[in-house]
Amino acid sequence: MPHKHNPSTGTCEVVPANGELPCAQPGYREHPRLCNAHRKEYGRLTAAYKATSEEAEILYAAVRALERTIKALHAIDDVDDALEIGQKCLDAIEREIRERQDHHRRFFVEREYLRWSLSFTYRGCYITVHNGHEQWIDSLRKKRVVVEKIISQLRLRHDELLLHGSSWELEQGIYADDWSRENSVEAVSAYPRTRSLNMAKSL
Repeated sequence: MPHKHNPSTGTCEVVPANGELPCAQPGYREHPRLCNAHRKEYGRLTAAYKATSEEAEILYAAVRALERTIKALHAIDDVDDALEIGQKCLDAIEREIRERQDHHRRFFVEREYLRWSLSFTYRGCYITVHNGHEQWIDSLRKKRVVVEKIISQLRLRHDELLLHGSSWELEQGIYADDWSRENSVEAVSAYPRTRSLNMAKSL
């Protein structure tokens, strides 16, 4: 015997898209209250941005690892590989921001789904209200700034190697960050491990 939902008071709360009529079907559950069809849409869009979020996290970790070895890259091909990972990370972050914003507009634009926290100070008790989606998007914007900075550093490195040649710094004994030769060799040896993040490169 199929399970029957007991509708909560009111109709489906999905926010109509452009040209779409309000949904007149009974809604179920809360936060938001949705009909069966729009509950499925909610699940599909939620799964989509969570998958993008996982991809962005993997790529962001790879980009931050690459940041520590930029000055140890002496081959243009290696810099190009790093730039490719950086751009993929940037694209994934932008996509996650867009997907989360679309999700929020579709289901919560008229009714902010808020989280709250309780804190105590010597002056009394305070309740702080948070928008979970907006907080996460703010953190993504900060990550985007970090990735853009690293991409800029990689492009500068690419230009340096084009200007001087891939082996110029090693031949001249010049290390741009005043790294010792020992630290530079250590970074060079670490880079293949970073580059072996096949998951990041295949995304």
